[in-house]
Amino acid sequence: GRLIRINDREVEPDHYADSRAQRLAEREFNLTWGTALQRDNRIVAGRWWGDTGQAGSEFSVEQGLADTLGIRLGDRLRFLVAGREVSARVTSLRAVQWDSFNVNFFVIGTPELLREQPATYATSFYLPQTREQLLAELIRLFPNVTPLDVGAILSQVRRIMDRGALAVEYVFGFTLLAAFLVMYAGIQASQEARMAETAILRTLGARRRQVLGTLAVEFTALGLLAGFLASLFAELTGWLLAHRLFELEFTFNPGLWLVGVAGSGLGIGLAGTLVTFPLLMRPPLHT
Repeated sequence: GRLIRINDREVEPDHYADSRAQRLAEREFNLTWGTALQRDNRIVAGRWWGDTGQAGSEFSVEQGLADTLGIRLGDRLRFLVAGREVSARVTSLRAVQWDSFNVNFFVIGTPELLREQPATYATSFYLPQTREQLLAELIRLFPNVTPLDVGAILSQVRRIMDRGALAVEYVFGFTLLAAFLVMYAGIQASQEARMAETAILRTLGARRRQVLGTLAVEFTALGLLAGFLASLFAELTGWLLAHRLFELEFTFNPGLWLVGVAGSGLGIGLAGTLVTFPLLMRPPLHT
């Protein structure tokens, strides 16, 4: 149905400055009627008609649509449906979780208001790949049925996500390589000072194993600190992306901390110790 009037005001695209509002004003809406509120819908203003109000004439409007078109609680909406005008008051506004993969609607009416209107019904079912020939039989028996293969759409989405993940993994690999190069350059820059320090410790009686243990502790501590900071910022970034951008429920990942902190401590500790190990092979007298 096309929305033609809000109270006494006609709905025309020219009446709105916002481009989204203009598109909504010139399109037809998929209306539906319902008795129970769906799980991915939440009433934010007004009330749902429930079992007692099904015989009345009421509309429930999605909150985003209401804000865009200037619809308020108590307004009377008039739709043109199949050449007939249908009108009712807005008794509730809903927040809809559009990414739930359920069939959702901008406007829902009471059964009494829309039940007798021409309707299209939508449902979903799982069909194994071994029984895909059933679709052809279904179309033959019911020519007015339009099947949509959601599996093909999801496969395409998965391929796109896999490619995006692969790109991120390549960037991660280059970043990790750059980090090891920076660490190696830092160790080389301080090699003369470390050489002198090692020679002094050896001259004062420190054994090679003690000096090696000191270097291992130093680089392992640096690795643990780097891993802790990286894991902390990774969790914060994930939380911000989940809540602010994708509006998804954030799940704490303990494996990230285990791999990030322990892996960084082990990797940097081992790499730093191996790079500085040749310094222990040099006799203090030569230094």
